Amino acid sequence: MKIVIRIVIACYIVILTVFQGLYIYYGGKPTLFWGSVFLEILSVPALLGSGAGISHFLSVRCIVKNGISTKAVIKDHHAEWYKTKNYFPIIQFLDTSKISHKYQSKFGMTILLRKYRKGSKVKISYLENEPWEFVIVPAYYYRSIMEMIMFTFLGLPAVIGSFILVKC
Repeated sequence: MKIVIRIVIACYIVILTVFQGLYIYYGGKPTLFWGSVFLEILSVPALLGSGAGISHFLSVRCIVKNGISTKAVIKDHHAEWYKTKNYFPIIQFLDTSKISHKYQSKFGMTILLRKYRKGSKVKISYLENEPWEFVIVPAYYYRSIMEMIMFTFLGLPAVIGSFILVKC
């Protein structure tokens, strides 16, 4: 999946650069070309972030689709500071063999903490052979969708600006 994202971004950059080169060849202004290239470079991290959001969404979807759904109890939260305080829920659940598992989430939550307090019951999906690979449904869907939207709205203006500069 990561290779496909890299190939798409590389093709995007090549196509824009070719169009911009043709633009200059047929009498365009070089300053607009370089402004467009600058916006193109700014849009790449946003496209990579959107790709990461899509990848996260697909991995969550895969676990939900191929995994086993069950109820879990949030036992505690592990808090870490990045730019904001992220809470990593620690859950406990019984698998199909009635074996108790207790794992910490790999993904932090900031906004959804009120709903997922200590002692609350949540719906999760986990992989039978790898019970530590779990997702809290639907919280992780929301998180991946927010990542995609955030990065897309950051990158989309740069892409549009790049095309506008070429068309001027």
